Amino acid sequence: MAIIDKNGGIHGSAGSVVYRTYRGMNVVQSKPKKKKQTPASIRSACEFGLASSAARVIREAFYPLHRSRHDGGMGNRLTSAVCTSIRASAKERGERDLHDGNLSFLEGFSFNAASPLFPSLQVKPQVSLTEEGQVKVELPEINLDRELLDRFYEAKRFRIRFLLIAFNFREEFYELVDMKEAVMDRGEQIPAQELLFDNDRPKGSLLLLSASIDYLSYNRLDKSYEPLNTKEFSPCDIIAAFPAVDEAEPGYRKQRYQELPEATRNSRTGLFGGYKGAAMREKVDKLNGQGRQWDSWRAEDSGIGGRKWPKEDDWKDMIGKRTSFKE
Repeated sequence: MAIIDKNGGIHGSAGSVVYRTYRGMNVVQSKPKKKKQTPASIRSACEFGLASSAARVIREAFYPLHRSRHDGGMGNRLTSAVCTSIRASAKERGERDLHDGNLSFLEGFSFNAASPLFPSLQVKPQVSLTEEGQVKVELPEINLDRELLDRFYEAKRFRIRFLLIAFNFREEFYELVDMKEAVMDRGEQIPAQELLFDNDRPKGSLLLLSASIDYLSYNRLDKSYEPLNTKEFSPCDIIAAFPAVDEAEPGYRKQRYQELPEATRNSRTGLFGGYKGAAMREKVDKLNGQGRQWDSWRAEDSGIGGRKWPKEDDWKDMIGKRTSFKE
């Protein structure tokens, strides 16, 4: 049914035509015809959906760092990076996900393209894995006058924050493994140091390490430091990515959740929706004539619900706590 709005524009369909308004003009066009997708196009669409939803989970996980200070195109750029990583896999389309991809395409990704971490930081931390599989960051000496871009004259303190998050897209959860910080006040310098992330790494999970710079001013009334970062300038990058070194057995997510202390389970913050990886793989499995290949424990089984974003520093309490994707 077509209707006329208060401005005289016609909207809707009537018979085989569609009425719409374009740049102040009434436009009439024929209804688009449904086309049957080929198996190849279905696989391609499913893979893009899988990559898009995986990128959304990564954005949600790192939200406490970039918050509303990311650039407008960040979501599309991250989806593109995840797609490129997945397509670099030697596996066929429909049989691969981010676990099979080349994670180097995620390294150097800036949540704010207007203020990449480098050259805001003139020295580059060296990131590596120890023989025990722990992430190690070797941070060289940092002098404010030489190695750090002093963007805000009112900043009294500078903080470089490293956040390590483990993702398991096959069991549909992520976990904040640990967070390390290096802080200096104006007139001081950060000494060379080694930061070791020695917390337990969940089985079958890939690791993403981010680094961000916070410029902090001192509030004399509250006697506290407040961030000066803005949407125009807020350096935050993914600086390292490590693939999963093993596979988690089916049902591992539920097992890990049940192993957490009851107090930790009850205080877990948020369920982040939007991940459709299992649904995409199911669709391709059906196309290939196969049955369901995924263990389907759902977030609802945990009894946790609702979305609750952490405050600026409260999110530190989430370290070591498991967050499930919710379809």
